[in-house]
Amino acid sequence: EAKFRLNSSRSTVSSVTQVTEEELKKLYKNFSNIDKDKSGTLEPEEFFDIPGKSSLPELAQNPLVKRVIAVLDKNTDGKISFLEFVQGLSSLSVSATNEEKL
Repeated sequence: EAKFRLNSSRSTVSSVTQVTEEELKKLYKNFSNIDKDKSGTLEPEEFFDIPGKSSLPELAQNPLVKRVIAVLDKNTDGKISFLEFVQGLSSLSVSATNEEKL
């Protein structure tokens, strides 16, 4: 199922980011690890349940963390899709244009 989602997202992600095929695979693996309920989207609470670590409820109250999540959530549905995740991380890369970084 994860492979299907990655394959169906690949052309869309490639068309809007400068991410290589190998980077895309690594990002998808990380995205899938964070996506605890396997819904295909990341809900804010999933960011605070880090594998191998105790829950970090103090992060949920941190305004900076809330802002980062809000910036990633381009369509403001309260969830972060794989495309939004990759676009957000891509905009932080050194190869991103100034416009992408905004």
